[in-house]
Amino acid sequence: MGKKNKRRGVVWSSDPSTGSPLGHEVNEWDGISRTSKRSEKRAHIDERRELLRQAGALNDELYELSLTSAHQQMTSASQESAEESENQERILDLTLALERLTDFIDKMRRMKRSAARQRLVKHIYSSLEDEEWALLEKALEIVKEEQEPD
Repeated sequence: MGKKNKRRGVVWSSDPSTGSPLGHEVNEWDGISRTSKRSEKRAHIDERRELLRQAGALNDELYELSLTSAHQQMTSASQESAEESENQERILDLTLALERLTDFIDKMRRMKRSAARQRLVKHIYSSLEDEEWALLEKALEIVKEEQEPD
């Protein structure tokens, strides 16, 4: 049997005001359990996966129309509110986001349901930026508005 590993000469004293050991930076608890944080994160992931599933289920014409109109709405909103240099930069970012989003979703739409598709969805989820998610949400809102009977 092996000998128990003892602490080698490390002496900790406690801070008289807090009682926490010196040498450790103690983070205060924010009052939210780890399980709650995990559940919240899981709900966020599931919500975004559902957005991807909905985008993949659209027919081609509706998909292209919704993404381009969402892109136009977001760029026109940025034209009204920003300076010229920021405006051009924002429009370029949105255009790149649109291209990247269409590439990912086109790949996903061509794949059959399999583990590879699930890995692709996981990769898409982890690599898309907030701007691209906002563009996708806007596109799906436009589709919902068009499909609703008046």
